[in-house]
Amino acid sequence: MAMLPNLVRYYRRSARDEIGGFLSRGWKKAESQHVTVVDDKSLADVITISERQWDQSHSRALLNYSRIFKNTFYALKRDGEVVGYCLCCIRPRISLRGLHKISAICSFVVREDWRGRGAGRMIMEHVIKEMRLNNVSLMYLYVMMENHKAINLYESCGFKKVDTIGDICQLGSDCYKMELKLSN
Repeated sequence: MAMLPNLVRYYRRSARDEIGGFLSRGWKKAESQHVTVVDDKSLADVITISERQWDQSHSRALLNYSRIFKNTFYALKRDGEVVGYCLCCIRPRISLRGLHKISAICSFVVREDWRGRGAGRMIMEHVIKEMRLNNVSLMYLYVMMENHKAINLYESCGFKKVDTIGDICQLGSDCYKMELKLSN
């Protein structure tokens, strides 16, 4: 019987992701010299960066999401190399005012040798610009409470801490949920 809630959660998440993938069709692109959409060639580099930061299950999730959210999966390239990436999963939100698009930053990593050099800001500013261009009303992310450099970056881009949640970023650890409102 315990398997039933997990199965329901799985199908709910799958349906939400497919609707989000549908909402990102016809996605308008913002111009950028260095930030591009992850393609087959850069996906291998993104997976390598991901595996240095996370475990292989995270990489499997990236592969799955790269199919669904191909328009909102970004790579930062410098000197011909991928040095960071950001995966945004578009989510539907229904309110009394209608259907809204929101964006969950599902994965955001900058290669260690590029941290502190403006790479994270470059990706984040591009992503925010593109979300606005596509009428996304809200962006949110989860970040480990100890990750002060990332928190500072997010706050400097306008994100606000809205909640503290356990076991989202890592089992046994608390993280902040941060949000950036893009429209009313």
